[in-house]
Amino acid sequence: MQTAHIRMETPAPVSKHKAPELEVLSWATRADFEAAVDIAARRTAAGVPHALFVIHLERLLDIASRCGHKAEKSLLDLVGLTLNNLVGHRYPACRLKRDYTAVIKDGCPSSMAPMAARQICAALEGGTFIWHGRHFRMGANVGITTLHPTPRGPGALIDRALRACAAAQELGNRSYVILEGTPEESRRLAQDRDWYERLSETLG
Repeated sequence: MQTAHIRMETPAPVSKHKAPELEVLSWATRADFEAAVDIAARRTAAGVPHALFVIHLERLLDIASRCGHKAEKSLLDLVGLTLNNLVGHRYPACRLKRDYTAVIKDGCPSSMAPMAARQICAALEGGTFIWHGRHFRMGANVGITTLHPTPRGPGALIDRALRACAAAQELGNRSYVILEGTPEESRRLAQDRDWYERLSETLG
C-alpha cells in the first residue's frame, strides 16, 4: 500500500470571504490560467488587489526521478492542497513548468504579498514528504508580482513572476523576490547578484 504525506502546519487563509470549493487536484493549463490572471488583473483595476505567486519546488524533480511518477503526483496533490489553504479557492492553480506552480491570491496588495510568500515558503519547507518510508525535505522559492492590467497581456504578468522566482533562486536561495516591472528593480537585482557573487567567492 502506497503512503505519502507531508507533515506540516499551515496558517489559516487570510481572506475573509468564503470562496466556492475547487478541485485542487486538476491543475489549470497555461491558457486557462492566463484567463484567470486577466480576470484578477481587471478586478485589481476595479479596486480589489490581487497578487500572483510562482513557486519553484526544489526537490520535486529529484523525488520524481528517485521514486517515480506516482510519488511526483502525490506530492503535487499535497502541495496543491497546501497552497489552497494559504491563498484560497477562488482561482485555479497552474503547473507552469514541471517544477514550477502558480497561484493567485485575492485581497492581497503589494504590502501583504511578502508575508503571504513567507507563509508559502514556511509551509512547504517546514514539511517532510514521506514515500514508502523515504523522507524528503522540501525547498521553495517564490516570485511575486501584483496584478494590474497591462497592454502586453496576462502572459507578460506570468512571465514577470517567473523572472522574480528565478531571481529568488539566483540570489542564494532567497525565499522570495517581488517584481513590478520597473527599471529600478532591474538595477537593484543586478546589484544584488553582484553582491551575492562576491560573497560566494569570499566564502568559497
